[in-house]
Amino acid sequence: MNIRKKSLVLIILFLSSSFLTGCIRKNRDDPNTEIRTLLHDGITRSYRIHIPPDTDEYSALLLALHGGSGTAEHMEEELIKGEFNRLSDEQGFIVVYPDGIEKRWNDGRKINNPVQHIDDVGFLSLLIENLTKDFAIDQSQVFMTGISNGGQMSYKMACDHPEKLGGIAVVASSLHESLYMNCTPTDPISVFIIMGTDDPLVPYDGGMIWFLNRNFGKVKSINETVQFWVQSNRCLQQPTVIMLPDSDPNDGCRVTTYEYPNGNENTSVLFYSIDGGGHTWPGGGEYFIESLVGRVCYDFNACDHIWNFFD
Repeated sequence: MNIRKKSLVLIILFLSSSFLTGCIRKNRDDPNTEIRTLLHDGITRSYRIHIPPDTDEYSALLLALHGGSGTAEHMEEELIKGEFNRLSDEQGFIVVYPDGIEKRWNDGRKINNPVQHIDDVGFLSLLIENLTKDFAIDQSQVFMTGISNGGQMSYKMACDHPEKLGGIAVVASSLHESLYMNCTPTDPISVFIIMGTDDPLVPYDGGMIWFLNRNFGKVKSINETVQFWVQSNRCLQQPTVIMLPDSDPNDGCRVTTYEYPNGNENTSVLFYSIDGGGHTWPGGGEYFIESLVGRVCYDFNACDHIWNFFD
């Protein structure tokens, strides 16, 4: 066999191995983050995985889903500014940032959903299954969080496969109407919701989602969304109400927390209402102009509070 043919065979073998076992390459900016792929439904899907150093035992798995028009890289580095990676290194859990197809998740909405043919529930389920096996993680210690479209996808996973998750945390998203009407979880699941009263995209009191003159479907109010999970888990109806300290008086926000404990199988529902908050990640980056997405609240860091809720 000549050199050219031998090189071609090696390239084919490498590509075949990559598609079967998942291509792995390091992130140049963070040596503890790898970029991997997974074949699902004939489509090569990508995800970023942050593995804490200096440990062979991992306490949990956290999947963080970007919003519509976002990416895993932007979620990890710009929106949350690497905070989950920092917590991962401190606490010994693994963080995974999957990529949606065409920068979107198929959360079940039909309006303006170019990826409604994509089985994202199947992809995320397979990803969880593979990673829990690879890293010997207890299924009850698998958690999911997401913002906006990524939050809707987290709701859908909790509706369709609550047995695969120990809890979800959703930022800037209430249940869309179709999911609200058809969600029948077979198991209780803890839910943490963070929502701004001045979100210009997802209306706090429910209604149509509009962005750049495009209609992205109708959502229930945040109160209806919270009550859905309170009743689904059979938590106490009377919440414990606490106002967080106004740590940043210049951000134009105040935060009130509502905790509904004692649900079935020790589940709970936690709701942070951000008076003055926008379609943003608290403590995170200002990813778009304020006139379109609203204010970022800096009275708390959502990553810290989400992990405290899960932990």
